[in-house]
Amino acid sequence: MKLYYLGKKISESEIKSGGDRYVFEVLDYLDKHADLTYLDISKHNWIAKFSISIKSILTSLVSNIWAINKLFNIERGEIILANAYYKQYFFIFAWFARYLKQCKLVIGVNAFYYTSRKNNFLNWLDKHMMRLFLKPASLIIANSEGAKEALAQLGLERTKIEVIRPRINLPFSLPKTIKDKSRSKLELIYVGHLSPCQKTHILIEALGKISDLDFHLHIVGEPQGYFKYFQKIQKLVFNCGIKDKVTFHGILKGADLSFRYKNADVLVSTLDTEGGIGRVVIEAMHFGVVPIVADRIASREFVENSVSGFLYPANDAVSLSTLILRFYNNGTLLRELSKNAKKASKKANFNKNIGKQFFDLVHKNFGDRLC
Repeated sequence: MKLYYLGKKISESEIKSGGDRYVFEVLDYLDKHADLTYLDISKHNWIAKFSISIKSILTSLVSNIWAINKLFNIERGEIILANAYYKQYFFIFAWFARYLKQCKLVIGVNAFYYTSRKNNFLNWLDKHMMRLFLKPASLIIANSEGAKEALAQLGLERTKIEVIRPRINLPFSLPKTIKDKSRSKLELIYVGHLSPCQKTHILIEALGKISDLDFHLHIVGEPQGYFKYFQKIQKLVFNCGIKDKVTFHGILKGADLSFRYKNADVLVSTLDTEGGIGRVVIEAMHFGVVPIVADRIASREFVENSVSGFLYPANDAVSLSTLILRFYNNGTLLRELSKNAKKASKKANFNKNIGKQFFDLVHKNFGDRLC
């Protein structure tokens, strides 16, 4: 019995996010241990941003028709794998595959971004498109308990939602540099794409309110993907009067990233999503960095407020600045939470092969179709 993956095959060199890493590890395992066929979309220019424009609507129609046409070459009852990232391209296809061809539809879900847009109508439309895409699924695989809860709140059946946490890939060779605990400067780190959905500007606005403090912010992330937003962040840094207190490092990996974690006091995550899991938050906690994260379902899975970190109301720069100031004035609290953060990070998956977990889960549910 074949497995079909509806999407793009990712090479290791193309990985740019935790979500990419998750998909790569699953597909890499299936490539080696299962009969996997790609329904490859990489040759198609389906990159129209989610909107209500004519271009976006036509893109969705064309991609759905293309995918439905592929069903003619797939036998009834086969197993089709997909990712919620492609929901706008295949939300019609999912119903045809599940009920016309009686296929077993397995959909992976990493995160939910439908609360991150300024346009409330687009938020509403995106949310219901997600529900429409996932409703016919035979099995939904979420990457956290928080994501599972968010899916249940979306009106999906809990009984068909399983959780496979991502593997946190830490470098083998860690730098020996030891943090100078006697210093007065507060070292902050932000790791992630500089993009509107990451809400990076909330952090800059927060720091602008306490610009007289002795701190330094290290921003680690890809600036090119959303270059206009990156320019907005640069301008905001200048306008807030903290130009000399912010360093843009670009993408860092392996020991270079570990060095930044080991020398940081606080990691701030402004990511505003309903579900998913903050890989960088867990990485930082592993190194004893105290997390301050937006209060969302997934955040609460690893960060216990006032114990292993702090949760602040999403998009509230004033509350965020208040928490940073609290750490600045209380080194004892910072050291206590640092120990707790490191302990809490051990709940994460650092060694389990998620590709094998994925395959075993599919086999458990549809083993008769894999024989």
